[in-house]
Amino acid sequence: PHIRMTVDMLRAVGAQVDEPETGGEPNVWRVSPSALLGRDLTIEPDLSNAQPFLAAALVTGGRVTIPDWPERTTQPGDALREIFTAMGGSCELTERGLTFTGTGRIHGIDVDLGEVGELTPGIAAVAALADSPSTLSGVAHLRLHETDRLAALTKEINELGG
Repeated sequence: PHIRMTVDMLRAVGAQVDEPETGGEPNVWRVSPSALLGRDLTIEPDLSNAQPFLAAALVTGGRVTIPDWPERTTQPGDALREIFTAMGGSCELTERGLTFTGTGRIHGIDVDLGEVGELTPGIAAVAALADSPSTLSGVAHLRLHETDRLAALTKEINELGG
């Protein structure tokens, strides 16, 4: 998703970006030399940063509104709407932002986080409180970050009794 966000932004200012699926080398994106256009841009908020607030509402049965949540985005954090709804919350997207309401009851989920791996720690923490087991797949690559995030999550959740 991060590459898609970068390519979309470059194209919005006039860049020509050739992607691997258009006949280029695998995993190589080429940006042709050209002048870029000046634009007035509104930078989207980083939706992943909303995760703790959405999780708090879900766990406590509270409600939170995240202002300026975009209607359409390629950000990984947008998946929180679907994931936390599947875990028991509800959301409404309006011109004011995203309002998320929790029930205080959390359901286990079976979800592939391969495209949104950065959300795994928060989702795992909430899943540890669920009324049924959860399966978080597609996250093996998290072992290769600055730290082995899967080992860290396992250790900390187990120390809390999960």
